[in-house]
Amino acid sequence: RKRNASCKAKLHDAHKKLFKNADAGKKEEAEKKFKEFVSGLDKAVKKGIIAKNTADHKKSRAQLKLNKMAK
Repeated sequence: RKRNASCKAKLHDAHKKLFKNADAGKKEEAEKKFKEFVSGLDKAVKKGIIAKNTADHKKSRAQLKLNKMAK
């Protein structure tokens, strides 16, 4: 249970950093954080901490945020 909580906390932090950089317009930094976030989601799915559809939804939302930044 503690492992699950720490993994979810890391995901939450990565998500916040990604969106903070995206909102600030730091494209390169945001892309780097996006890769870390997606990697963390995939690992959490593999360990059974979050559901696959939940991870896919979060990845999709993060990708949309990055795509909006590019415009």
